[in-house]
Amino acid sequence: MDTRAFKTKSEIREYRLPKINGNNQYKGRTVIALDGGYSSVKGASPCRVFMFPSYAKRVTKDLEVIGKVRAEDIQYRDNNTGEIWLVGQNAETMMTASDVASTTDTSLYTRYRYNSDIFRVIMATGMCLGLWGTGEGNEIFLQTGLPAEYKDRDTDVLVDALSGDYNVSIKIGNSDWATFSYTLDKDHIGVMEQPMGTLCALTYKDGITTDLGKRLMRSQGTMIFDVGFGTEDIFSIMTGYKNKHQTHSDTGMRAVFEEVINQITQKYPVDVKIFEFQKYLDKGVVSFYDQSERCMRKVPFEEILDRINTAICEKSMDRLMQEYNMGDYEHLVVTGGTGESRFGQIKKYFADRKFEDLQVLPGNLNTPDLPFCYSNVIGYYMFRHAKLMAELKKEFPKTEAAV
Repeated sequence: MDTRAFKTKSEIREYRLPKINGNNQYKGRTVIALDGGYSSVKGASPCRVFMFPSYAKRVTKDLEVIGKVRAEDIQYRDNNTGEIWLVGQNAETMMTASDVASTTDTSLYTRYRYNSDIFRVIMATGMCLGLWGTGEGNEIFLQTGLPAEYKDRDTDVLVDALSGDYNVSIKIGNSDWATFSYTLDKDHIGVMEQPMGTLCALTYKDGITTDLGKRLMRSQGTMIFDVGFGTEDIFSIMTGYKNKHQTHSDTGMRAVFEEVINQITQKYPVDVKIFEFQKYLDKGVVSFYDQSERCMRKVPFEEILDRINTAICEKSMDRLMQEYNMGDYEHLVVTGGTGESRFGQIKKYFADRKFEDLQVLPGNLNTPDLPFCYSNVIGYYMFRHAKLMAELKKEFPKTEAAV
């Protein structure tokens, strides 16, 4: 097993999605889809998909670049205050001992992080990456999501945090600063259950409803099983009707990392926080200075990570069997970054128990060139695009999408 597969990625990838151009009757519409996860921000726009770690670090205004920076390194500037932040992987790289000491796992992974400075910066950065290259003058719409059980209670707080006037700039790699000045209206922000994003990604392709989507909607039972860093979300449909949904926080990758760290610290004098653990995934070892031995020590954890991820997946599946009659389901769609790491184990779990009528499907079935972690955000985009197109066609029957 390669521990680097568990590390939050950073990439900006050109990727074409259907768009809505304006004409002499109406303004164009630009849809940005963002999934502000606990470990990474994922995004989709008419031009690209992207992801970066959900971490940002405020820096001094005189930060000087003296070498060649990575192509995906991101800087963010609030043009009203002049504040500059490093965002994503370069923020993690520049993390100091004082940053680690002053930052708690709770502050980054709490459900109620919507008004924190870091959340504001990473989501605004995602908006800029989505808007980059889409042109000016279009109406801007944001589609995002929340864990299934949080949606009803947290939507208003999230919308309040994301709406308003923006005057910000971003700098990607060695490129020049790009400035974005826009207003994001509250009624232009949509929030859905996160697993429903994957359902929409399977329902729509290039703006058209798929045969697969029709089957999933009409099925006797379809379950979206979305396992991410912080939460495990279950979204269930029975014969076209939304069934109960649940959110668990003890079986995501955060729980895995927490237990890995716990087992390491029981044996070695090392103090590692969950958010800090990302930097050790590149090499699969935790390095620390042993004061008693007066030397550097390295603790490999590949075997521990594999064993714990497998055990927590088994716990997750056993609970699913207890809470749902899986014999009533025809489709189980596995999605999310953590879900991808467990996909083979989940398929084997049901195969070993003779669930011959249950199809276990990957969340990226319509987008096999993208990893599972993009499936929700692709679905957010396709849902909002389809909704806007339906509204336009009702008012202007000859409206067509541009791909």
